[in-house]
Amino acid sequence: EHYDDALRLLTQIEEQLDSRRDVAAIREKQDLKAIGLEFSDGEGKAYDDKVRKLFLSANLQDALVLHINSLLKSYVYLEGKVKNPELSARENYSLSRAGDTDIVVSRTQVSPGSGGQAQLSTDRLNTLGVNPFVTYRCSKAVDSCVIRHPVSGDDWMRIAYDEAGAKELSTALTRLIKALQR
Repeated sequence: EHYDDALRLLTQIEEQLDSRRDVAAIREKQDLKAIGLEFSDGEGKAYDDKVRKLFLSANLQDALVLHINSLLKSYVYLEGKVKNPELSARENYSLSRAGDTDIVVSRTQVSPGSGGQAQLSTDRLNTLGVNPFVTYRCSKAVDSCVIRHPVSGDDWMRIAYDEAGAKELSTALTRLIKALQR
């Protein structure tokens, strides 16, 4: 006797859940658009074409790697208030491709007083199945920007404080991950 009432209530609950999911998806898209990571197909292709022309490469993935490495060289993180590459601790990053779907990020840390010795570490990321949207956060207090790892959300790369540079780097990384996933 309560079958029809129960069915109506279940339908209402499902509709409410669907509308909440839709609202969450819209908010996520708005958040990505606000930080410049959401592209329409036309905008993404235009960005890819711009990078391909800038680095005179027929291969989009190679052009994006070159672009990312030029950004990483431009925004080297130097520790301290006085930014002197000879005296400040610094972190350098470079990116390369390994195989058809992997990205390898190399990090070099140089500390003052270490006699010029550097610590090298690498991080390999298989892009298959990864959410391609790379995010960042900048902090004036620590005078740096951090690019977040697309899988764990942890700090991945640290660059000099520059909001526009961090945005461009996260955009280029996003486009590279998408290109490797195709």
